[in-house]
Amino acid sequence: MAITTQPAARHGRELRHIVAAPVLERLVGTDTPGGMNPIPEGPAFDRSGRMFFISAFPDPDGYKVFRWDPETNEVERIIADSGIQLASLVIHRDGRLFFADFTGGEHGGGRIACANADGTGYRTVVGEFDGTPVVPDDLVFAADGTMYYNDFQGTAMNPTGRVIKVTPDGEQSLLLGGVAMPNGIALSVDEQRLWVSEHLTNRLIGVELEGRQAPESRVYAHFTGGLCDSTTVDSADNVYQAMYDGARVEVLDSEANPIGVITPGTNPLRDYPRTTHVAIRPGETFGVLLAGGPTGIGIFTFEALAPGLIPFSHR
Repeated sequence: MAITTQPAARHGRELRHIVAAPVLERLVGTDTPGGMNPIPEGPAFDRSGRMFFISAFPDPDGYKVFRWDPETNEVERIIADSGIQLASLVIHRDGRLFFADFTGGEHGGGRIACANADGTGYRTVVGEFDGTPVVPDDLVFAADGTMYYNDFQGTAMNPTGRVIKVTPDGEQSLLLGGVAMPNGIALSVDEQRLWVSEHLTNRLIGVELEGRQAPESRVYAHFTGGLCDSTTVDSADNVYQAMYDGARVEVLDSEANPIGVITPGTNPLRDYPRTTHVAIRPGETFGVLLAGGPTGIGIFTFEALAPGLIPFSHR
């Protein structure tokens, strides 16, 4: 693992450049010319320190959900199902796995689904919103059990995507509309701000949640090179914004000022351009970056700028 410093192109600041070290490569994917490059997503640590993650495309035996043990570097296969297409995974306080699934919705769209930690009992939790289809891409839980999820719809010219709030008793309400394929979603440490990344316009939006009659939102950052993917927050309120096809993760402070860049390996544009998601082990600075490329999925580790946030599932 190497850490260097390079001049920033923005604001005249210096960015920390962190080169994440590969620990597993060619994990899931194909070497077939012209084949679909794999898309890993949804890293989430359980209370034992193991990490669940998913692949949008299955391994040769059809598995799409996996659990990795950082201590042994072994990967356990959890769910094989040709009828699901997963975009993210989070862990509930009761140990269940919650998924953003592009399939199985009540109106021809996608759904939020859940399963037991061993992969059994897969079922739909949310299949529509206000009588309309949803295409969930990512979700996050607040400490009180409230869930927020992204509805991955719209275009840059016709932004019909939404961010939807679900109370612990299942009541849904619209939090934010008019978004061009909202992708990443994460809560600040105090849960007063919800970060949402906009895939097709490369913007990072902050939605202020507390102390207001209605949520307020504004654009905090614009990116170039790649497309905004998943978003992660550490315990110091730093934001890690993965850039799909950008071969990097942008690191921002709590007000979205750029402070660092993380790359998967030393030649990421060639080997692992699809940087999708970061996870940081709760209470530790052990960081994991998932990336996909021509030869498969890679798991990379790095030292985060601050310990991982204690999530809903660990409280």
